[in-house]
Amino acid sequence: MVLSYFIFILVLLCTLLLIKKWSFLDIPGLSKKWLYLGFSIKLFMGFAIWFIYTYYYTDRATADIYKYFDDAQVIFKATQNELLLRLQFLTGVIFDEESYIQIVKNTQHWDRNTNEAFNDNRSIIRINLLILSISNGLFHLHTLVFSVLSFLGSIALLKFFKKYSSISTKILFLILFFVPSIVFWNSGVLKEAWLFFCLGFSLLSFHNLMLKQSFYNLIQFFVFGFGLYFIKPYILICLVPGLLFIRLDYLFNWKRKILSFGLTFIGIIALAFGNYAEKFFEIINSKRSDFIELAKSTNANSLISDTTYDSILEMLFHTPTAIFTSIFRPGIWEISGLFSLISAVENTVLLLLLVLPVRYFKKLNDKDLNILLFSISFVILLGTLIGLSTPILGAIVRYKIPLLPFYLIAILSFTDLKRIPFIQKLL
Repeated sequence: MVLSYFIFILVLLCTLLLIKKWSFLDIPGLSKKWLYLGFSIKLFMGFAIWFIYTYYYTDRATADIYKYFDDAQVIFKATQNELLLRLQFLTGVIFDEESYIQIVKNTQHWDRNTNEAFNDNRSIIRINLLILSISNGLFHLHTLVFSVLSFLGSIALLKFFKKYSSISTKILFLILFFVPSIVFWNSGVLKEAWLFFCLGFSLLSFHNLMLKQSFYNLIQFFVFGFGLYFIKPYILICLVPGLLFIRLDYLFNWKRKILSFGLTFIGIIALAFGNYAEKFFEIINSKRSDFIELAKSTNANSLISDTTYDSILEMLFHTPTAIFTSIFRPGIWEISGLFSLISAVENTVLLLLLVLPVRYFKKLNDKDLNILLFSISFVILLGTLIGLSTPILGAIVRYKIPLLPFYLIAILSFTDLKRIPFIQKLL
């Protein structure tokens, strides 16, 4: 265990050196002090999550930070002297099915009633399995690695936003590193840390590939795109209309961008929904039903509905409500504890921010218009999926984290921040 703590310190020092020396982290408008602060916040939140799931929510079997870590430990110990056998779990390529099945029987979350080689449970178990090679079971080292991944992904996302937005770099930094729910839930040993890592780098690599179609940029885009697909495929799907619009606008330099975006967005949605409407309806109802059963079995007090949809028309009718629920709930009228209080206060602020473009309106330039339209499409699609499929507020709080930066970018894109007194000091 002493060696594990030594490796922890070594990884920490290497990360701090990376922040100082890596050219990727040389960001105009941000001094290294900001980056050190951002990483420190990530690491602190990672340890806060560990503390909460260890001493507040004490059921280790249902704690997300432990259940995938514990399954990884089961696999690691069972394959201690069988590295080829461990490779089956890391790659999903099964060549010794009997041994594989015997080990899987001792895990709790590897199999999720699916025959897929990859799912989001397995992806996080695999990452923990890799880290175990150097951690020797020291959980804090896993927290550190996940915090580093989240930090780098957030920086990549910041750089992507900066390519398309005139919003100050410091404001973008504050969005990604100081909004409570964003920085809390995407730090530590959780799926969201890996999600933000893949999301940030897949978007940035898309931009780089669009500007320069090199083999290196193509490989980067596919690697991070597949990483995003294997952790949350619906996130990647929700990005498609916005990314296609940005690509087409880059090729054709559309003058009527809003009209072009509208046609692109409606065309993709109509094509996809027209061909897969029944399948989409079945998936949404199945996910919703699973959540309802989970809420009832665990006596969750944040269940907001215990019914599924009777028809596609009914589901479409509830779409506006679903989007509102995804972004702004739980509200202050739904406070049931400390964490719901924090979330409710944040959601109230998110709602009040809609006043900013009215009070401090700024005319959009082409650069801001592109990121605004991209962000709106992503928020609408992801908000719809989350709101329709998830009737538990406690789950929504986490699932909506990826859309919050885009929501805030959309609002601030046509807000003249220079006219807001206390923000002027940051610009």
